[in-house]
Amino acid sequence: MGIALGVTSFDANKASAEEEFVDAENTEVGLATTAEIKAEDAARVNDSSNENPDAGRIAQKQRQESATGATVEDKPIWDVDLYGSVRLHAINTFNVKDEQTSNELGDGASRIGLSGHWSFAENWDLFGRVESGFDIIDSYTSKAQDSDEQNLRLANIGLDNENFYLKAGKSWSVYYTVAGAADRFAIFGGDAAGAYNAGSDGGATGTGRSDDALQTMIYIDPGSWTRIKPFNLNLQYALGQPIPNVRGQDYEYSWGASGWLENNSRVGVGIAYHRAAVENPQAADVLEAGIDGDAIATSIALKTYGSKWLASLVLSKLKNIEATEREQYFSG
Repeated sequence: MGIALGVTSFDANKASAEEEFVDAENTEVGLATTAEIKAEDAARVNDSSNENPDAGRIAQKQRQESATGATVEDKPIWDVDLYGSVRLHAINTFNVKDEQTSNELGDGASRIGLSGHWSFAENWDLFGRVESGFDIIDSYTSKAQDSDEQNLRLANIGLDNENFYLKAGKSWSVYYTVAGAADRFAIFGGDAAGAYNAGSDGGATGTGRSDDALQTMIYIDPGSWTRIKPFNLNLQYALGQPIPNVRGQDYEYSWGASGWLENNSRVGVGIAYHRAAVENPQAADVLEAGIDGDAIATSIALKTYGSKWLASLVLSKLKNIEATEREQYFSG
């Protein structure tokens, strides 16, 4: 079983003049404005709580449509964004006696990418993203890539409106929507939940940055009387990906589903399930690798957040997902 726990604080954006201003003759207006700005800050904290760059775009679009009933008028017809970041992290290693045995600097999933969207009709968007990972000090990290060379992290294209969503290519998985709730932490995040499995980026199994996957989501509004925010039921399907570390053997198909429920107090719970069916479960190479059936990952996550902080907990049950350094699969 994997457990990921995280508590993060955020630097607040500089308060705007609008936030600092409180009209002495209309205090209620000033307080409402401040509350709205804090709510926007909290939304940004939540949108950036994991590695998926599209999560914020989807959430922001749905918030706008929920508030206005239509796409915001000043939204550009098209845009293209070039982005990138250099990321490093420090790793301290301790022995069973709680004595520090090493201290080293490692790569933290540096990346460069290009994203864009085109609003070709009312409320309809065509969008896409290409992103490549690279290492600065030649230290492997599963968040960045599967080798020491520059590597493709994401490459996808999609179509959506307020009631429809379809994306194809290499994308963050629907399992990661829940399993990545604590993934701001390099060691106790997505790795512990099985997102980056068997020394990979989770692409072939479909739990991390899934390869050649088709994704869709169903937008569900339970009604304001429930005090539960509208949410997405996320679905994913992929065919014929190779089993990590098992030469010549493939998954026949994989599929996953996830959902996230959150109330108006910014307390959320999510559940995700992913299954990758082994094509030849009795093959000698499969059995020698310790695989005794399909790869199955289940995660449950709890998360709460504010304008300057986020706390999350992820519990995961994994079968034939993770592997040792000697490439032997195990369950837990």
